[in-house]
Amino acid sequence: GEEKESWKDVCPLHVRCPHCGCSSEVKRSQGDGCRGEVLCSECRQPLREATIINHLTLAARACCRKYYAGWLVCEDQACRHRTRSVSIVLEESQPRCSVCRQGRLKEEFPAAALYRQLAYFEHLFAMKDDPGECGRLKAHVRDSLTLNQYSRVSLARLFPNLS
Repeated sequence: GEEKESWKDVCPLHVRCPHCGCSSEVKRSQGDGCRGEVLCSECRQPLREATIINHLTLAARACCRKYYAGWLVCEDQACRHRTRSVSIVLEESQPRCSVCRQGRLKEEFPAAALYRQLAYFEHLFAMKDDPGECGRLKAHVRDSLTLNQYSRVSLARLFPNLS
C-alpha cells in the first residue's frame, strides 16, 4: 500500500535470470530489507551478485542518458510537442512552446526524477547492517547517487552575501 504509493513514478529493476532466461522484477524484501540472496521470481534460483550489479549499472546509465538527452515537452495536453530546442520566449521563467504558443516547455526527465530513480534502486537493497551481498549492492547504488548533485544544497550559493 503505502510503500507502493511512495515509489509509483519510478521504473522497476528487471534482471534476466541466467538459469531460466526469464526477466524478473527485483523487489524489496519485507521487514528489515534484503536478507541473503535475491531470487528469480520464476525458478527461485539465486541471482548472482555480478548479474544484479550489471543490470543496476545498465539501468542507472539509461536513466542518466534519459536525463542528459535534455528533452522538453509542452505541458499543453493537446500539443505535447517534444523538442530539445529552447525558445527564447519565456513565460513565467520557462520557455514557451514554439508549436502551439500556449503551453510552457517542461523537462521530460528532470534532475529530481533521476535522483528519485537512483534512490529507489538504493531502497531496493536497504538493510540494517548487512555486510553481505545486499550491502555491496546498496554501496554500488550509493556510488551512483553520490555523482548526482541533486541531494546536495550549497549554502554558499543560497546565501552569497553571508560568506
